[in-house]
Amino acid sequence: MQTFPPIMHNGSDFHYVIKYRTYSSPFNTEQRVEEHDWRKGKLVVPNQPVYAQYQISVKTANEKGISRGGDKWVDGYSGEDSKYC
Repeated sequence: MQTFPPIMHNGSDFHYVIKYRTYSSPFNTEQRVEEHDWRKGKLVVPNQPVYAQYQISVKTANEKGISRGGDKWVDGYSGEDSKYC
């Protein structure tokens, strides 16, 4: 994931809002994680099955709220190292 330098934070309390859901869950339960370190370019979720398929969405937020627009979901896999995960 490409990180956003401080000049692009447009306010204090900048953070990423990461949502993910698995295809293998019968209820397709969505998980949400907030990452407050803008320098991190990936999320590691422990104890996941090997090479499971997920849908992933990343948005930015700050003290004024979350970024506009709908969620853009991309497919990814546990253990995959790519620009989208």
